[in-house]
Amino acid sequence: MVKFYIVLPVYNVEKYLRECLNSIINQTYKNFEVICVNDCSEDNSLAILNEYAQKDNRIKIITKSMRDGVGIVRNTALDVIFTSCMGGGIEHSYISFIDSDDYIAPDMYEILAQKIKETPADIVCFNYVTLKNGQEYKLTPFNQFKKEYYNKKELKNIFVYDLYPTLWNKVFSAEFIEKNNLKFINTCISEDIHFNLYAKIFAQSLLILKNQYLYYYRVREKSLCNSYDKKYMQTIDDLIQIKTDLINKNIFKEYKKEFYRYINIVLNFSYNLLPENYKKNYYEKSKLLYDRTTKKEFKKLYNKDRANLEKIFSIYNHYDGEKMEKEKILQIFGKKYTISRKSL
Repeated sequence: MVKFYIVLPVYNVEKYLRECLNSIINQTYKNFEVICVNDCSEDNSLAILNEYAQKDNRIKIITKSMRDGVGIVRNTALDVIFTSCMGGGIEHSYISFIDSDDYIAPDMYEILAQKIKETPADIVCFNYVTLKNGQEYKLTPFNQFKKEYYNKKELKNIFVYDLYPTLWNKVFSAEFIEKNNLKFINTCISEDIHFNLYAKIFAQSLLILKNQYLYYYRVREKSLCNSYDKKYMQTIDDLIQIKTDLINKNIFKEYKKEFYRYINIVLNFSYNLLPENYKKNYYEKSKLLYDRTTKKEFKKLYNKDRANLEKIFSIYNHYDGEKMEKEKILQIFGKKYTISRKSL
């Protein structure tokens, strides 16, 4: 029987926490545990957790003594899960990551358990509903896929961003996470994206549920990961760390194309969200990644992802009507500069 371990980081979400917990404990499928990690909340979130834990013994609470951030919090929950599974049972378990200001469909785990029983896979993906300004929007990132099941060979033709690299629209085999020692880095900007990259690289199988909307994602303008500060520079450090790790595991060559497509999108996405006074330093530091790409590799990447790469760097002639002007347009991270051809 499939068992789900639900990882729930909690920080100052008293306004939404009851709705989230109610959607979990009232599931039609009952075989699960909830690992709630309170990351030093300053509101009534911990009191709400204690209230629910007294009513439902499937809810476990871990309280951090100091603020660690969502990446470390999730790692703490994973450690608890794997410790509890040391006696056996991990091969039938899946891990689900939920944000504590969101909620889930009442039959989410029943649907997932039935699908997993029929077709076990390392990663199981499903569609979701976005909640914004009182409106619901059904999003279908997985409807582009032609079939449900993909093996390791077929996965090599799927890019990590095709899987919409969040955590809450997937469940992961606990055995798969433990075997590959998948962990989170502690950064607000993209810790879920990095986890998804590693998961996609190491996964042997993928299951897609195209017509199921199982998760309700709430858009909050002031939520933790919609706020950017000087931690943005850590994004590049994290990417360098990932590259080094892939090299040390002797698999960088195999996944080089995937890695460079990935960092192209991450850098461009982060750059466009930065305040203007941060962008220059961000661009300069990003050279640490792109300087290491050979011309041959960059050319292959350019042909594959031309539209995205042109946002990072491009240079082209300036045309005025039918004739070419004596100028070129240089574009770096979305900013355009006019250069006299005489100076080139």
